[in-house]
Amino acid sequence: MGKSVVFCDLKSQIKSGVLSSSGWQAAEYETKEHKGNMLLARKGSPAGAVTLSLGLKGWHRIYLCLLHIESKTVTYFKLDSDRCHYPVYSRNSEKSWGSYEYAEEVLWKCADLTGQDLTVEHHNEFSSALVWVRCEAMNEQEANEYKNEFGSKENKRLHIVIDPGIYDDHVFNSISDYSLMINAMADSDALFASQDVSLQHTGYKTEQEEKKQEEIYREMIGCAHDLGIALFAANRMNLANFSTPLNHIKPIRFVGEHPEFNQVNRRGKVINGAMSYAFDGVRDFQVNWLTERVRAGFDGVSLIFTRGIHIAFEEPVIQAFEKKYPSVNPCELPAADKRLYGVWCKFMTAFMRKLRASLDDLAKKENREKPKINVHVYYDIENCKNSGFDIGAWAKEGLIDSVILSNMTHFEDLENCMKADKPSEIDLEKLSEKLSDAPVLRRRHGNEVESMCANLAKFREVTDRHNVRLYCELPWEGGRPSLYLNAAKRIYEAGADGISAWDSNFRIPVLPVWNVTKKMGHKELIDQMIAENDDYGKLYRVLSLDGHDISEYQQNWRG
Repeated sequence: MGKSVVFCDLKSQIKSGVLSSSGWQAAEYETKEHKGNMLLARKGSPAGAVTLSLGLKGWHRIYLCLLHIESKTVTYFKLDSDRCHYPVYSRNSEKSWGSYEYAEEVLWKCADLTGQDLTVEHHNEFSSALVWVRCEAMNEQEANEYKNEFGSKENKRLHIVIDPGIYDDHVFNSISDYSLMINAMADSDALFASQDVSLQHTGYKTEQEEKKQEEIYREMIGCAHDLGIALFAANRMNLANFSTPLNHIKPIRFVGEHPEFNQVNRRGKVINGAMSYAFDGVRDFQVNWLTERVRAGFDGVSLIFTRGIHIAFEEPVIQAFEKKYPSVNPCELPAADKRLYGVWCKFMTAFMRKLRASLDDLAKKENREKPKINVHVYYDIENCKNSGFDIGAWAKEGLIDSVILSNMTHFEDLENCMKADKPSEIDLEKLSEKLSDAPVLRRRHGNEVESMCANLAKFREVTDRHNVRLYCELPWEGGRPSLYLNAAKRIYEAGADGISAWDSNFRIPVLPVWNVTKKMGHKELIDQMIAENDDYGKLYRVLSLDGHDISEYQQNWRG
């Protein structure tokens, strides 16, 4: 380890920006190791940015010491050479009975600091806090090793998903700020990333707003390509409006304008605002929507099939079923019945064929590389089919390039709903009675690592045969670094080609989480990272804060 320079008194390092009672404030602090002035900005204050002078030369590891001062503490950091700022969330230590009893020092990044200053920015939606900055010098060998660490193609095994929630969670002062999550993948094992552009979030925009959104996409795509990362347009494939008076998701115009495409349930009831892929109009609309996203520059599409229902008992389904099975009522068959899901699969595969043809045609017209298609599906291949997703047919026909097993499946709970004389068929009156008390369609989701691993071999039989890459999702956000590391170990042991990190806009700002996630393509390092990781950076006991001795207890504890 090289020599460290610790900037403990941040007040004295301010090069530009101001301290004020209504903006950034300096507060004295003391730990066993350090004391000085930290920087704080409270929620709702117009603090803006301050620039800290570092005055260092050469490559350094940059550590940030953070304090958690309320439910969400977010601070933004940017070196002069960075494309945009980087959001960092602080965490409350489990060792603490008060949010700021412990400060946490975490590695942010490695960089050549020659001639560079550090800008610290506050957005008024949340509080911000920075206790100190520590810069640890790297020798030439260490710097070269770091620069080469993420260069190997064989370690590119990560798929990173970014949710559209970033638009609500962050402030964007310039077009380059929209790359804040993509830019954070600079030093990572990311092979490709997906920016969620779902219709639920963009399908209601005006023409002017759409033009601005395309400009944003081009910024994100340019940033990803500069980093050697392919960027896909992710879309939640259920085409539906469910807008209560308090719902923040605006309705999709197409859904409201075409009630004739609504789904129909087993009992013949029209499900208002939920479109079915049984209709040509719905399939055509989705194909055109996705093709236009790729036309904007995305390298492919990531189809999220794990949210919502895509096809049910509409007239085209009934007609297709009755043509094949004239004496059977499809509404009385469970989704797991091959006769029923076989019909569903034909409609959904027809959509996939049309999408593949449209993207291939676009590639020919624009003389560009063939766009790729990635699909997020349930972790069990049987329930994929029960939903209309025939992964085997899609792979065999070259309709998909990669498959992601999500931490989710869904199933029908038909207990006490079957006919007494024909237990393989549904009694629709019993079903109606049960629905008045409990849902029949249920889902499992969250940390389903073992379920994914148990089902992975069945997917491999298909994907290996047709050169399709297979990924598994990490547990969803909110967990400890060790949870994700142990999940990655199991996923690789089970035979996955790579790791997919859902909602990484919640992982990237939590540096202890991102620092292990971004290296998960290095399979050979997983055991080492598990051994070295204790779920936290380095914790420092805060002895005093803003002139108050809290070494024994907080005066405001009121215990």
